[in-house]
Amino acid sequence: MKNLLAFEYAINNFDFDFLFRTTTTSYVNLEKLKNFIVENFIDHENLYCGKIMETYDLEKNKQNFISGAGILLSKNTIDHIIKNKNKMDFRLWDDVGIGKLLGELKINPTDGKRHDIQGNIFKQAVDIDQYHYRCRIDNHYGYPRFLEYYVIKYLDMIIKGISINKLTNNLMKYLFEISKFFYIQYPIWKLYSFLKSFLKLLLPKKIYTVLKQKLNRFNKKFNLKYFKY
Repeated sequence: MKNLLAFEYAINNFDFDFLFRTTTTSYVNLEKLKNFIVENFIDHENLYCGKIMETYDLEKNKQNFISGAGILLSKNTIDHIIKNKNKMDFRLWDDVGIGKLLGELKINPTDGKRHDIQGNIFKQAVDIDQYHYRCRIDNHYGYPRFLEYYVIKYLDMIIKGISINKLTNNLMKYLFEISKFFYIQYPIWKLYSFLKSFLKLLLPKKIYTVLKQKLNRFNKKFNLKYFKY
């Protein structure tokens, strides 16, 4: 719903042809993004573009969608979303729900570009010709998320051609690696899982089964909040 309200606000308050919906873990090179649109989609009415992903809806039907880290949409496509918002499946992640709705409206995803920073940016080469960089480093790479600030900061320096001295680069590189040892992914979930296992051993089977059913809603809310691709 928050995403739909943002789309409605954009439609009602701004004059635009395309909208790029992104996340706080992204860095966007606006000039490169503009060039990408002009070179490929300037006359494209129903654009739905980005990194194409695949999952399943709650009925186990295969669902293609654009990753919410970066969705490029034409104004016309946003109009279609708003006019059909009552058909949105709010049980799904927002980006999956958008993909499902647009699929039903016969607006198919178009493959876009995205460069993923793979954890420690100080240990890798960065392609400066991309328009969208995803800088989330916890899920797949095991680094604490407070370091994403430095990833985006350093990436901005690279894009702008600002050099960083070798000593600083090495210090940051090792800071990232040391921080990795102290990172506990999803500590609340691990504690919760441990308590469930303990209760399973402690309680009679029938009582535990009832308790497990009661906790299903919590499981769903937690998964929606933390476990994202």
